[in-house]
Amino acid sequence: ECNPALQRQMHAGACLMARMSYCAGVQGQFWKMNDLLFGLPRGTTPDPGNLAAEAGLNAQRFLECIDAPAATAHVQTDVQERLRLKISGTPTFVIDGEMYVGQIPPEVLERHLGPQP
Repeated sequence: ECNPALQRQMHAGACLMARMSYCAGVQGQFWKMNDLLFGLPRGTTPDPGNLAAEAGLNAQRFLECIDAPAATAHVQTDVQERLRLKISGTPTFVIDGEMYVGQIPPEVLERHLGPQP
């Protein structure tokens, strides 16, 4: 529904989850929500209220944000950028113009973040 490049639905709830991720980020909890969403069993429809509580978010602000035009606009901008970069899967990381699908190689992390534990 939010990605015009797809001919068929691939992940039910993906657009909702994208807006949820954005809205968690507005409250400084993007990575917490990311972990919660990726931890759901495949095919599970997320419950925004429960996940907001698990992520320690202001639930009312979070739920209002999910339905706000800003969240939809942010997701659409991301989709357009994905199309421009020809990204075909998640997770994909772009660092200094180089694309990494799946996992960022340890040497790239070390080069950008220093020695990793």
